[in-house]
Amino acid sequence: MRTKKLVLILSMIIGCLFISVSGVAQQEHDLSLDLKLGQSYNLEIKAVQQIQQDFFGNQMTIKQNYNSKNNYRVKAIDKEDNYILAVKYDDLNLQIQELGGNFGGVQENQFKAKFNNSMSKATKTILDQEFTMKISPQGELIELKGYRELLSRWQSAVKKYQKENDLMMRSGIENFFDERFMKQLWKNLLAYIPQQSVKVGDSWESNFKLTAPLSTTINNKYILEQVGKKQIIIATEAPININDLELTQLQGQGVSYNLTGQQQGQLILNPDSNWIQGGKLKFDVSGTMEVENSMLEQKLSMPVSSFIDITLNTY
Repeated sequence: MRTKKLVLILSMIIGCLFISVSGVAQQEHDLSLDLKLGQSYNLEIKAVQQIQQDFFGNQMTIKQNYNSKNNYRVKAIDKEDNYILAVKYDDLNLQIQELGGNFGGVQENQFKAKFNNSMSKATKTILDQEFTMKISPQGELIELKGYRELLSRWQSAVKKYQKENDLMMRSGIENFFDERFMKQLWKNLLAYIPQQSVKVGDSWESNFKLTAPLSTTINNKYILEQVGKKQIIIATEAPININDLELTQLQGQGVSYNLTGQQQGQLILNPDSNWIQGGKLKFDVSGTMEVENSMLEQKLSMPVSSFIDITLNTY
């Protein structure tokens, strides 16, 4: 059961990370953000993730859904033209839908029901609670205020609804929603904004490296496919490398990953603001997970793979 929970933690981490997204041919287009003071912008994220792992010849499967509705209100624009956004979750939920293979049985089904119920209750405690972000028109996250307090509120709720026997799961969750992690995720989310004007057919790159709690490298490549009056379409693709998960101290055992994969998809922008108004992304990674502790004579190596379908919309 200990190793099974590590797989569940991995599934949440990978899910959070990737949730971490025509005109005149020669005309140049400035795709930096153009937000209006007092206006509210929103983004709905729906993700379906499936993770599979070979555990001593038995194929284990987890399928889970992540849904969030995020509202961003422009509170102020400073003298450097940076945007100060009031951010809140209108809806947020993470639910395990299926546990198969070696996860089957009464104990696992009870765990799934308990986890889903506790996550639903915990996330409700932070709905409509505001924190602020300062971002530049080029997508740089400059400052994050109030998120630490929001995180503390959520962590308290998780501890309340997931009792001591779920300490491993709580420890994993809390370490992948901290302020450092969120800043790194936002850097990747806004990486679609080029640092200079581009023409249809132009491409640009943004190299993203997450150092902790999960060492991840994503070399994003973007191509401006279409600029129209109603939408701007950007194609994206990227190779992905994941390794070195910081769980050793938390779980009392060494855990390492070596995963590689690919991201592909499209982002659709509102041409008035260059804010994301839609899109679809697919992630596919595979490799091995190794577990090492004093009870094992040698490292336990297990094949693991995961794919994620993400849909972005406004609401």
